[in-house]
Amino acid sequence: MSSLEIPQITTNEFYYLDEDKTPYGYIIEKYGGKEIYDPNLDKKIIVEDIYDLQFNDLERVDQILALRCGWAWGVTDHPKGDITKAKNLHCYLFRPKQYKFWWNASRFPAYIGAFGSGKSLILCLKGIYYSLMYPGTRGLLMRATYPQLMDTTIATMFKIFSYFGWQSGKHYNHHISRKLIELYVGPDVKSEILYRPAKNEGNDIQAAIEDLQSLEIDWAGIDEIVGVEERIFMAVRARVGRWGKISKQEHRQLMVSGNPPMEGSWIFNRWYLKKYPDDQPLQDPEEHSVFVSSTYENRRNLPKDYIEALEASPEFWRNTFLYGRAGYVDFEGEPVFPRFRYDTYVSKKPLEPHPGRGLIRGFDLGPTSKNKAAVICQLDPRGVLLVLAEIMVTDPGIEKFGRYVIAKTNELFPGESGNIKDFADPVAFHISQTDGKSAADILLGLGINLYPGEEKLDLRLDAVQGLLDRMVDGAPSILIDSRRCPLLVQGFLGGYRHKVIDLPNERFSREPIKDRYSHVHDALQYVCSRLFYVDSKKQKDYRNKISTRNPGLVEKRKRLMGMTQGRG
Repeated sequence: MSSLEIPQITTNEFYYLDEDKTPYGYIIEKYGGKEIYDPNLDKKIIVEDIYDLQFNDLERVDQILALRCGWAWGVTDHPKGDITKAKNLHCYLFRPKQYKFWWNASRFPAYIGAFGSGKSLILCLKGIYYSLMYPGTRGLLMRATYPQLMDTTIATMFKIFSYFGWQSGKHYNHHISRKLIELYVGPDVKSEILYRPAKNEGNDIQAAIEDLQSLEIDWAGIDEIVGVEERIFMAVRARVGRWGKISKQEHRQLMVSGNPPMEGSWIFNRWYLKKYPDDQPLQDPEEHSVFVSSTYENRRNLPKDYIEALEASPEFWRNTFLYGRAGYVDFEGEPVFPRFRYDTYVSKKPLEPHPGRGLIRGFDLGPTSKNKAAVICQLDPRGVLLVLAEIMVTDPGIEKFGRYVIAKTNELFPGESGNIKDFADPVAFHISQTDGKSAADILLGLGINLYPGEEKLDLRLDAVQGLLDRMVDGAPSILIDSRRCPLLVQGFLGGYRHKVIDLPNERFSREPIKDRYSHVHDALQYVCSRLFYVDSKKQKDYRNKISTRNPGLVEKRKRLMGMTQGRG
């Protein structure tokens, strides 16, 4: 089989969308309303859109047009790749978002899609395209774990080979021990596709980074980027373009694909908001392009009842895994709050504080954690806890984080910043051996007057669960703003979870996994355990215990309470 030599033409009349997403163009005018047989559904369907067509549904003249317009790509049996003289064309017809991803020239294009939207296929196909277009090149495919890589990404690669009619030993060789696929692209010329997991068997990410440090590649593709940490992305990014076989700069790409990311994740920040985790703008935003696809775009290639099953799912699931919107991510483990229901506890409209009732903040300030988190809440007149916003910053100092929380509170809720009560992890009151200060001391100097939250995890979790179980006038006693609290909502939906120890015997870790979800949940627990669970006597006794450990803190509080309350 030979790679296609396609003189791409600039016209896009084959198919395009106007601003109202209305299909136009030659392909719809010719095939729209026609009846074709769909083997997946085992019935005839009426063509309404390009989504209903596959390459082999087109007449030969239209197959050639699709290839020349750049709406399809594949291989031919003609020795010189002449599509007009070839007997067989083994090609894929792109979906609209696949088309845009394929021809995008940014360094870091992202193809984000719902279930069944052809993410792995377009990523592997683009890798094959570069391997054939630049003989002797070397690329890399990556996914979070080795089993996932082999069961999905590499399995998709071999499905493409099979469709192309390629045979092992004739068109390619697979060296499993070296994690290498060689493509025979010319006389005595091979292109290499390496594949590596982002974590080794012990989930050691640093070991994976060290393995990448001497790697030289021309292009890379990371599949299911949601399961990969940002530092792996950065390590791969530094290796792309070093092999030296790809001449065009716009083809030296690090491509990513995957399910929609969670709001607030590094992926969402980088590709959707064009920001770093600390909210600073990217230095190269124009190099980060994202193309979002729904399941419907690939409906012709899906099994019977696939879409119907997704349509019967809960709304938050449909939003992410059917429509392709950023939001929910599926997690491995046992949810800490399995009875949480999105439709019950997540507000259907943005939450705003009731004027004059003040705010309540919870802080998670673990000294050894790279993440610091806070939540901003309010008790409404009925006694319902409104969770208005969350804040999480990576690698800040205590003072920097405190200033950021103050600025964010004033920005979001300027009318309430003068009346705030703050609760925190009791660790915040531990005195540092280096400067003789605690985190509470430092924040108090900024006007954040911390009170110790509950230390025992069981009591904190009971307090939150008690809120979830309690109703106020027929309504839930806690409401969360999903727009400003994406991590918290994701945590309730399963991100805040117990680690699997022995799945067949349903054994899980006693304490929740410590990660980005745990920080905002800990912050919320410090609020809930003081407002709704721990009695005032126990709270006072614990405060006295803290004061005995740090006697100067009480007097400092008394001095600063009056002058700093308005700065919170």
